[in-house]
Amino acid sequence: MSAAEGMFREYQAGGIWTMSSPRNSCVVPERPLILNTKEQWELPYIAKMVWSGLGSLTNADRRAKAQWPEFIRIRDTGTEGPFPEGTTLPPAIRMDIVRTLDGPKIVEVDPISAISLGEVAFLANVWQAHGFEVIQGPTARVVSGVMTSGANRITITLPRRLSSQMPEQRYLAHELEEASYGNIAAEVRLGTPGESELELSAFIEDAQTRTKIEQDGFPGARNPLWGSMMNLASKRNLEMLREFGLKELCENYLPKQFSKEQRARLDSDTLVVCKPLEGTGSQGIAALAVAQALTLEGEWIYQELLSPVVDDFGRCLSADHQVIESGKWITRLSIYASETGLSGAQATARLYEGEFTNVHGQRDAIQSAVAAE
Repeated sequence: MSAAEGMFREYQAGGIWTMSSPRNSCVVPERPLILNTKEQWELPYIAKMVWSGLGSLTNADRRAKAQWPEFIRIRDTGTEGPFPEGTTLPPAIRMDIVRTLDGPKIVEVDPISAISLGEVAFLANVWQAHGFEVIQGPTARVVSGVMTSGANRITITLPRRLSSQMPEQRYLAHELEEASYGNIAAEVRLGTPGESELELSAFIEDAQTRTKIEQDGFPGARNPLWGSMMNLASKRNLEMLREFGLKELCENYLPKQFSKEQRARLDSDTLVVCKPLEGTGSQGIAALAVAQALTLEGEWIYQELLSPVVDDFGRCLSADHQVIESGKWITRLSIYASETGLSGAQATARLYEGEFTNVHGQRDAIQSAVAAE
């Protein structure tokens, strides 16, 4: 039995990637993503600096009563807003990073979410069991956040529209209980959040849930652990890091962003990456010539076209068990930052096809842990 075949069976047995539907399918590699020596010190540095910047933003907002509404979408930092405790920072922040020829580039910053957290924990466990020195998931940071709050119970309430994610959330709940050495009970259920439970996530990735929170506030008496920075998922917010003394980080690790005046000075056939402000993930993202980009309606962000590093994961197996011999894969890292620095990582990779814009996790994408050389 090949290494890829063995890993395929372990992925299926884990219950998250059963390969029975598009939502729970992926490509299984024979080895995880291996970071080089330079990346092993760069990623912790990036994680620590981003966490520090967002911490400064949170503290400034709490002191100044929402001076930064374009960054934090809340009605009020007092007790009557959607989140009774006002602006809070989650125990971990997720960043999506693309590995390019010019080094890692941050393409998105999100609050922590229960979505994908179970995947990160599973991938770290399964690849570590095969002898790889993997970056562990952020479950320990979540447990620390629960215990700091004084709670001994945490709830993950899945919107019914996301019921297909129940196996992943059950795996996550088990990991949280294990990480707390039995001091915390974790429950997963379908429906709407209760009035008093400490919720891990408000599932703002789900558009209907996000709209309801913005209109009616969070129904529970306590913030979900991912924090109250509602608009943190906005694509505009990468630039907010410049406002908090992180100019060097932004110059080295953010894609170049073009203002309207800068776009006008570019050659009309220059390709730029166009990202709509509305929408999540890879929805609507495209690489277009400047002349065509200037005709787009609505609000957009325009960034440089990145030159990604090409990775080789060895022999892989697709969700329908077809062999994919070694190919050119483009990888997106989802890394977790906390007050301790780098607190988790997951690799998602797709075969290189044409101009690069983003890597989104669908059934034809590799899902892997991240390991050191």
